[in-house]
Amino acid sequence: SFIRRITDIPIVAVVMDAAKGCLLACKTALGPAVFTHRCRFHRNQATQKAKLSQEQKGMVRVLTDQLMIAPDQTAYDGYLRSIITDANTPKAVKKYMRVSCDTRYYGASYLVPMSCGRFICLRLDNNISESFNAALQRGTMEDRRLNNGEELFDLLITI
Repeated sequence: SFIRRITDIPIVAVVMDAAKGCLLACKTALGPAVFTHRCRFHRNQATQKAKLSQEQKGMVRVLTDQLMIAPDQTAYDGYLRSIITDANTPKAVKKYMRVSCDTRYYGASYLVPMSCGRFICLRLDNNISESFNAALQRGTMEDRRLNNGEELFDLLITI
């Protein structure tokens, strides 16, 4: 039946919010080898809410953007380790990066071309609304996200 065929489709990668519970549920349901990508929009939102100075938040954004282009887990781990061990990195930034960039709990911020032996193509954000929000940088909206079609329509009319 059609339902049976859908359940036979192997899921090898997921774009998700950075939530420990979501990641654990995903790995439990789909298997430990599934690649979990941390949504860029939610990563940036977490940085905005962090108890860091504006300068430190800017530094974290630059560093996490650089981590996002890592080609694999080994390169990601090496770059993260170099950030955390660098004497010039402020202690608060080191602490934030050590916790926030842990792929075991929050998913990977980088993208991979393959997972579980299959080619994959992933988005940087969970859904089109968040991609649109990220693209607009929400500068005129005080970093608010568009939560419904009416808000999106109103914004498009003003552009």
